[in-house]
Amino acid sequence: MKVFNSEQECIHFARLATPKYHNLQEIITDSDFTNWNDILMREVDFEDFLIGKNAKLNLLITLIMVGLGISREISNPILNHSHKLLSKLNAYLDSLPSLKRDKNFNGKIKNLGGLNFLSTLSELSLADWLNDQGFQIQFETPFRQTISGKNRDIDLSATDGRGNVIHFEVYMPNKQFDSDGFFDPNEQDHILLRKIDKKLTNKFGTTDIEGLSGKVFIAINKIFFEIVHMKTVLPFFTNDQLFVNMANKLPNHVDGIFVFEDGFDRENSFKFEKLLIN
Repeated sequence: MKVFNSEQECIHFARLATPKYHNLQEIITDSDFTNWNDILMREVDFEDFLIGKNAKLNLLITLIMVGLGISREISNPILNHSHKLLSKLNAYLDSLPSLKRDKNFNGKIKNLGGLNFLSTLSELSLADWLNDQGFQIQFETPFRQTISGKNRDIDLSATDGRGNVIHFEVYMPNKQFDSDGFFDPNEQDHILLRKIDKKLTNKFGTTDIEGLSGKVFIAINKIFFEIVHMKTVLPFFTNDQLFVNMANKLPNHVDGIFVFEDGFDRENSFKFEKLLIN
């Protein structure tokens, strides 16, 4: 069954939703709506692109869902969750207002591809928490891989009142849990370890880095790696050995792991879990 009548209706819904979030109204422009409309027009099936089984959640579809609820005066868990996501994003921008003027951030949050939207919310969630702890936050601090010479940047840097800096590369691994009965709760640990190793190699290379003063941590929002999250909430299960294995696999230039969870489903949804120092 078709949900949307046309690409133009989808953009209408997005426009309808945007004024509900004052910070998004500041950063989303008419040219963004035009660009999004052009993207939908180029798709063979725009509805499949937005809500098909392979669709990736992004800012546009989240706005469309909220606008759909407003226009048709309906409410359901999907529409309500979309509102919660945008409310969280709006609140993060209240906490970190300089981001509204950051071209890199604007490009990232408006990107319709990949898992950028939830990954960016993970970065903002950690930045917001660190900001509440009294740290000064800077995004995308540049550094260089020593041997390859490749220029990279780290997601966020936190500076305390004495000038000490901690850098965080934020990672949101994503994997659904699928079981037809009995299962080994640790059977997918190796998948997560492989994902983290790939993430670290792509970002930092295999040798030293230069340009970052202070400690470097990988921060993992593990709530969307479902079996690992389940071991947190179910009795008799633990991720202790997984965390030890994570720390043992860190390259020399990464000082530790910061583990947290945030599903963006309520006002105080950030949960710090563990800090491991290599």
